[in-house]
Amino acid sequence: MLPNIIFYDNSNYHSSCRALWMFKVFGHNPNQLYILDGGLDAWEKFGGKVESGEPRNLTTKTYTVDYQAHLIRTLVQMKTNLHHPKEQVVDMRHAVRYAGGKEVRVNMRSGHIPGSICFPYTTMFEADGRWKPIEKIRKQISGVGTDLIHPIITTCGSGVTSAVLNFALDLMNINDHSLYDGSWAEWGSDRLFPGEESLNERPVVTSLE
Repeated sequence: MLPNIIFYDNSNYHSSCRALWMFKVFGHNPNQLYILDGGLDAWEKFGGKVESGEPRNLTTKTYTVDYQAHLIRTLVQMKTNLHHPKEQVVDMRHAVRYAGGKEVRVNMRSGHIPGSICFPYTTMFEADGRWKPIEKIRKQISGVGTDLIHPIITTCGSGVTSAVLNFALDLMNINDHSLYDGSWAEWGSDRLFPGEESLNERPVVTSLE
């Protein structure tokens, strides 16, 4: 039986969520995957012990991968969804970048995927880095126009912070969601479907199939 795993980080990007999502992609039971709320800062704040030095020797075992392709969206799938929208796209980047502000990477266009919804990942956390109550997050994501009944694709700059929402959706017992792994690093360098620099009307999701 595979063990329970607790992920933590020391990053403003809450990158532990990306690590957890990757384990899901490889087929680990999501009910055995956890995030330490508040990360290393919270652990130390509440008196948790820390140690330094080389990692302890662990017994290695063969890990059998059960690849979950339905959790990932590719560039081709994203372009198909643009013309025949069946899934909502939620952009987790800062609102300024979404609206067309300067990109943090060189040779990247500004804007966002047409029809996507802006919901910065930082919205889901308190000032001290801990998660907001999950019902509050549910109201927030619904408040920006996301229909939690329909499928959701998360995206961001490079596929890291988008996983924050995927984890939150799991906590809400919402299973029909995936992550665009290429995110803006891929879409923003592609000239076929330029990003928008203004808020346009979102396409209507026409089917759940």
